Amino acid sequence: MENYLLLLPIILCVLGAILSLFIFKKDEKKNHIFIFFVVLLTSIITWILLFTIKEGQKFIIIQFFEGLDISLKLDGLGKIFSGMVSVLWPLATLYAFSYMEHAAKKNIYFMFYTLTYAIVLGISFSANMETLYLFYECLTLATLPLIIQPMTKQSKKAGRIYMYFSLAGSAMAFMGLMFLLKFTKGTELSTDFIMGGNEFLNEGPSSILRFAYFMAFMGFGVKSAIFPLHIWLPLAGAAPTPTTALLHAVAVVKSGVFALMRLTYFAFPLTLIKGEWVQTVTMCLAIFTIIYGSCRALKETHFKRRLAYSTISNLSYIIFGITLMNQVGLQAAIIHLLFHSISKITLFFSCGIVMHKANVTYVYELDGLGKKMPITFICFFISALSLTGIPLFAGFISKFYLASAALSVNSILALIGIIALIISALLTAIYSLSICFRAFINKPNEISQGAFEIAHDGDVKYSLPIIVFSTLCVVFGFFSSGLIELINSLISL
Repeated sequence: MENYLLLLPIILCVLGAILSLFIFKKDEKKNHIFIFFVVLLTSIITWILLFTIKEGQKFIIIQFFEGLDISLKLDGLGKIFSGMVSVLWPLATLYAFSYMEHAAKKNIYFMFYTLTYAIVLGISFSANMETLYLFYECLTLATLPLIIQPMTKQSKKAGRIYMYFSLAGSAMAFMGLMFLLKFTKGTELSTDFIMGGNEFLNEGPSSILRFAYFMAFMGFGVKSAIFPLHIWLPLAGAAPTPTTALLHAVAVVKSGVFALMRLTYFAFPLTLIKGEWVQTVTMCLAIFTIIYGSCRALKETHFKRRLAYSTISNLSYIIFGITLMNQVGLQAAIIHLLFHSISKITLFFSCGIVMHKANVTYVYELDGLGKKMPITFICFFISALSLTGIPLFAGFISKFYLASAALSVNSILALIGIIALIISALLTAIYSLSICFRAFINKPNEISQGAFEIAHDGDVKYSLPIIVFSTLCVVFGFFSSGLIELINSLISL
């Protein structure tokens, strides 16, 4: 099948997003059906392309000059990321319909919500660094309206901070792109993504290129919420829960770590950066962020912000795997990217149901709610077990592979990383499972009595996504070997 068909799901989603503003504008139910049809059809087409498009051949959309073009290509990593996104997005959209039922300007919200899907697919299919950078910038612009949608003082502030950090990160990433273009000029593949990186860069000035890699790493690290560039993420909790779930589990932060994978394993050659100061510094930042995020989550009493700090920690699990800079490290990072996405989207969706159906914002208000919202808190409990890394759940598998990858590296810093993973797992158990204990074991008190009286599980559009995703946390805990073998076959240095 021709590679130009990679444009099809992107264009379909963009057109569907724009048309949703005008089609069935006065009939909300039909408008939602139309949007869901577009999203579902996009996912189906994406999966068809995953099995039919020939790998390695790129489709050039625009060529500015030799070595600089906007083009699409499907490879192993792109298949994994686009496959994950296309599974999560339809169910996330279904959830969003219920959550945003009484919100203002829903048509505009769902236009940007659907447009974001198209942009993330563009990131997945990017054939080179300039294409990735283009879609990455579009992602910032498309998600800003989703963050500020409530138009409250907090959401506006969150939007401003998000833009400040994103623009600063873009500038740093752009520096990396410029150095890539300069020192690969005249080569046949230029900035095209090649497993192992462009070896031509080894002939350039190593000190300058390592600095360029570090700048690009920190630039993409903004959306990956690595310390100290993480500040925007907890503030973004002011956005509606469907937005924060996308930010934390599917679109923004996962696009950030995906870009770091591309940068480390497909752009700069590992021989240039492995064993050098850039590996040491980036790994130290990842290890520190793992502990920092877990400690802040443990201290945080705001329900959604606690999950936000948990995301900061778990993203650096993935970054830690990336900075190991070997085959097993990359594979472990990909496995955790997938399993964390499933766990975290369930946790955020469950949190959103509690906030909507019980009018609860803080953890200390959750006492006894498990009796009135059993489906919601059972799904939360299962996902919390997975996030903690309890055996027989998906999170245990990914954390085991991360620790194994670190052990394969003869480095004291990698061993410190393993210790950080263990400490973080203990802290995760405390800050996530304590929520479940409050909900199921504690009795309603004066603070939670009002919430207890009105609390109830949501309708099927609320419950179906969290039931499916929490079930996957269990299924992959038992039957992940086939998926891991597939990842190994798609990604090989």
